[in-house]
Amino acid sequence: LPHAGYAKLLEICQQVGDFFICTSNIDGAFLRCGFPPDRLFEAHGSVHMWQCCDPKCTKNHNPWPAKVDQPENQLPTCRHCERDYARPNVAFFDDDLGSNARTFNSKYIEPQRARFHRWVQALAGRRVALLEIGCGCSEHSLRMRRRDDRSWICMSGKWKIPRLVCPLVWIDPGEDLAYHSFAGEELTEDLVPLLFTGMGSAAVVLSNPGKVRPN
Repeated sequence: LPHAGYAKLLEICQQVGDFFICTSNIDGAFLRCGFPPDRLFEAHGSVHMWQCCDPKCTKNHNPWPAKVDQPENQLPTCRHCERDYARPNVAFFDDDLGSNARTFNSKYIEPQRARFHRWVQALAGRRVALLEIGCGCSEHSLRMRRRDDRSWICMSGKWKIPRLVCPLVWIDPGEDLAYHSFAGEELTEDLVPLLFTGMGSAAVVLSNPGKVRPN
């Protein structure tokens, strides 16, 4: 089950009033904890969705909700073609490599990404901050890196995260809740003890972060 850190992060986001979550978590924890679906970009997909293993089939069909009553010792099959096996609609590390080219069905996450891009485009002239929580350094990571012009871009170009010019607060659960703040303007340090380890991997974009005044 999602831990209390998700509820606290949701509280912070609701205090801010305008936010967007980009996560590489595939467990659906943000949705289960009440984060609004229209403010969530699940970049690596979701284990709660299935897709066909056949790239030709995935090209023409959308992922579908996973069955909760799948019989034991029976592999799931595609509900569209009914020929090939079904697999979780998540981005595996070997997707798009060699014989696995175009195997990840991105139709589930594409509307999420489009909403995020529209949201970012509407931020012109507003105060923005980025919380980076537990993002790793793999080629699939959502971790941001700083450019020479002091803007932030995603380390991986695969997820097409827009360039951001804003303060960044980095919380790394792998380093005893290491806390780093970059780009000058900082969020209140009261935020630090409210972001718990085990959050997984998420980039939280807060619009008008000066509203955050947690107890």
